[in-house]
This record gives sequence, structure tokens and C-alpha cells, in this order.
Amino acid sequence: MKDHAAQAGAPACTLPAAQLFRLSRGFLLLFWGIVLEFVFFFRIVDFHFAFRIPVPSYLFGVIIIYTGLIFLFLAGPLTPHWKKLVHNSLIIATLHVYFVPFVYWWVELQLNSYFIINIFGLLFCSLWLLILANRLAEEAAYVLHDQDLKYEAAAAGWGVILLLIIPVVIFLGLCAINVVNNKTALYFEVLILFQNLPKWLLFILVIPIALSIGSAWKAHAACQQSIRQKAKERDTAYPDSVESNHADT
Repeated sequence: MKDHAAQAGAPACTLPAAQLFRLSRGFLLLFWGIVLEFVFFFRIVDFHFAFRIPVPSYLFGVIIIYTGLIFLFLAGPLTPHWKKLVHNSLIIATLHVYFVPFVYWWVELQLNSYFIINIFGLLFCSLWLLILANRLAEEAAYVLHDQDLKYEAAAAGWGVILLLIIPVVIFLGLCAINVVNNKTALYFEVLILFQNLPKWLLFILVIPIALSIGSAWKAHAACQQSIRQKAKERDTAYPDSVESNHADT
């Protein structure tokens, strides 16, 4: 693994180990939460609990993301933008819960345009959460002095905007035009246009999601590397205590 903290000319990270641990745990949960959310996003897989209440599987990914954001919040304000970014991310994650009923209403009434619009609202919330996750990784890169992570997170964030959000807006615009011209339901226009999309375009749409997931993982790895570096510096500064610990064991 590349030693991010030991890049040429890069100063050592000054964050305490406890803060780095919270950051590391937060980005790790963010990584797994994003993976689970998008794996199940287009699959309505239900889990039934007491009273046979169905819960969509993507919500479990959101819960993991929410837990990761709590760890990032507890890590404290790393930069002037950190607190605002975490708060906005928590709000967007909460909106995913708001859209849960619309998922089931749309399954029962797929021709209802209002429910379809809310499904796209859920999609935009997920995409905006990706942007915020990349911004958090970018802010963490400043305090970790990791230039590679900074540029990769910024590129992933712009990739979400250019390769996902803008194409989805164009897609919805074309669907709306077809609805007006053909006097058909929005569901049919969305289905027809989606089925006619070339396979290579669908592959391109996955790239910014993969880059965003990679940014969360690299932020976690950079925190772990800084923790190991601090442990190594402590052992070097206090060799006698290290030797006594070995002797005790």
C-alpha cells in the first residue's frame, strides 16, 4: 500500500489518534453503505419485521451511511466546511427514509406520474449524497496532507455531476417532451427511452459511482496509514517503554 502520509514534502498529520480512528471508521461505513445502497437501488427487495412491515433493502445501506456520518460528525470540525457538509449529508440521508412509501406506491401504481417523479427524487438524493461524500473525502485530504486523495475525490465529485446528474436531467427532459407530444404516461416514456439506451452508456454511468466508492475507501486507508505512522513515531520516541511492554508480554 502506498504510504500517503510519507509523500515527498508532505507534513505529518497533526490529528490525534482518537480523531483519526473516528474518521477511519466513518469513511469505512460510508464505503460499505454506498456499496449496499446502489447494489439494491434498482431492486425492490423487502425485509419483513414485526407486523409484516416491509422495509426496502436499500434502506439498510442508508442506515450504514448514516452511522458513518455520525462517526465523521464526532471526529469534530476538521475544516471550516466540515460541519456543514456532515449536516447536509445527514439531511440527505434522512430524505431517503421519506421516499420509502413512494417506492411501494409506485410499485402498485406504476402509471402514476407523481410517484415516478418521487422515485427520481430518491435517485437525485442518492447522487447528491455521492457528491457530499466526495467533498468530505476531499476535506479530509487537506488535514491528512494527501494530495492524491484530494484530486481523486474532486474528480469523482465532478464525475457524478457531469456523467450522472446532467444526463439524468436530460433523460427526464426528453421523457417529458415525449409525454407532451405523444399524450402517453410518463412511465411508458421512461421505460422505452431507458430500454433504447446503448449498453456502453450504462457502463459510463457506473464509473462515477465506482470512483466515489473508491474515494471513501482511500480516505479510510489514508486515516489508517496516519494512525500507523503515529504509532511508529511513538515507538521511536519512547523506545524504553516499548521494550518494557515486550518484556512484560
